[in-house]
Amino acid sequence: MRGFALGTETVLGTPYFKVTMSVVAVNAPQYSINYVHMSISIKRYGVIFTIGYPWARSSGSDLTTACIPRCIHCTDDLSEAHFLPGPIKLNACSNVPIPNGNSSVSPTHEATPQRPVVAKPHPTSARPNLPQDYLLTTEESIFCENRFGTKYLETLRDSATAYCTTDSPSDITCFHSQTTKGYVDSLCIARNAIFDPTTAKFRLGCELGMLPDSHQPFLVPEYGTFQKYMFDTGPRVIMDNWIDLDDTVEPNELETPKYTILVKREGSSNIWHSLLEIFSMSLTLDVLQMSQSSDSKPFFTTPDTLNTQVVLLDDHADGPFFDLWSIFAKRPIRRLKDLPPNTSFENIILPLAGGSNPLWQGNPPREGASCENSALLRTFAHRVMDHYKIPPQQPRQGDDITMTFIDRVETRVLLNHTKYLEDVKSSFPSITIQEVDFAAISFKEQLDILQQTDILVGVHGAGLTHAMFLPPRSTVVEILPARVDCRVYENLASLSDHSYFSVRSSKGSDTSPSVDWHQQQVSLDKERFADVMGIALKALYNKIARIHDN
Repeated sequence: MRGFALGTETVLGTPYFKVTMSVVAVNAPQYSINYVHMSISIKRYGVIFTIGYPWARSSGSDLTTACIPRCIHCTDDLSEAHFLPGPIKLNACSNVPIPNGNSSVSPTHEATPQRPVVAKPHPTSARPNLPQDYLLTTEESIFCENRFGTKYLETLRDSATAYCTTDSPSDITCFHSQTTKGYVDSLCIARNAIFDPTTAKFRLGCELGMLPDSHQPFLVPEYGTFQKYMFDTGPRVIMDNWIDLDDTVEPNELETPKYTILVKREGSSNIWHSLLEIFSMSLTLDVLQMSQSSDSKPFFTTPDTLNTQVVLLDDHADGPFFDLWSIFAKRPIRRLKDLPPNTSFENIILPLAGGSNPLWQGNPPREGASCENSALLRTFAHRVMDHYKIPPQQPRQGDDITMTFIDRVETRVLLNHTKYLEDVKSSFPSITIQEVDFAAISFKEQLDILQQTDILVGVHGAGLTHAMFLPPRSTVVEILPARVDCRVYENLASLSDHSYFSVRSSKGSDTSPSVDWHQQQVSLDKERFADVMGIALKALYNKIARIHDN
């Protein structure tokens, strides 16, 4: 048996392509190997085979150890385990016997850049792993992994940059990444912050130092030059308006650290904008859990959520998604104007902006393949569902199909849609069709409806954000206004592991260049509506049949 090449490291090597991390007891006589206990499935050229954990035996010679990814959530008896995907870094596999006659293999380790943190770098093996609730998926192309896989978090983690001198009483550490050329996205955590009620600003005792050399493929921004985002949001805006650097601040450490997440929202009523901001906050805290500060401890841990609050810097209404800010911050949500003068702070967090979210910036090029089944998106959707105690649904296996049509009541209304849906019902009498105005019901009620939906249909707009909460392998149909060329919901459907179909509206009144397409109604020939719905429904029936057969 030859060795396997895992990621970029050859340790028992045939080429590594795509790994499905799962817990399986397996026998693999076709490879002259018997595995016991745990296993990992590896997909190579469409053929799935396995390597075992922690012991394996070959008919050619003994294999007394197995080099595998670190187990990040294991029971003591190894009856349950989850493994890290992606380019796998192995720590102790330099002297493994190989049955093909070689006595050992020394893996080729890529150089890991020093993280420019306040005091000292930490080796890769010492860094905290992903949060344990991550729903891992098979690795995809580099393009997709960098934007929608756990590699996105790792890139941010590895870019930690300290902005204050080591003798400053406060410190500011920021993490940067580049999803879109020309844009460097950032999140920051600052420690030893004091709130000044007279100015309504946070004071940090930070003397800015010179930036260390960066190993990133982009220019790490100087303090105060960070990117700004739509609706005047992002860490730069918060720094400019609500943070003062003041070297008179004295060190102040509490026995129980407190964390405050400073948020300036884009708005409060649009589900796409609101969820992307909350998604970005989720990613921010994941990065802080994966990163170590100068004291060799993570910047943030799961128990810290109990001592964390969100402080809103804007004057927007609470909105229907207000409760979601408390998923990761269990102390009451506050508004800056309502903070009492004696409020004490220690750590303030400036999260990734909603406008920096990969769902905004990471759409694949037209000529490129789509990205599928994002670990980042799946985990976030699961966290939202878990917040409302809604159990995850399995892919539907019966013949009962429910279609949910997003009923827009003001703008971009599909003309004659009620009659069109009646025609679909006549052609497919066994399906259930419901029209839902999501804006008229609570978010919890919206999620309950989505969990019983097989096919989501709607005109291009924020309502299609609901696709991330559909059961696995559902179907999304988008009706595009004539002058719209936006792929965010197509990308969202693909990243959620759903089928996607679209049809462009008929040319007519909605093509007038003098009128904003956002405000126009949408016209579509009934034959074309019937065609796309027929194709989508037949594809869904075929998918359900395949699931049932398996």
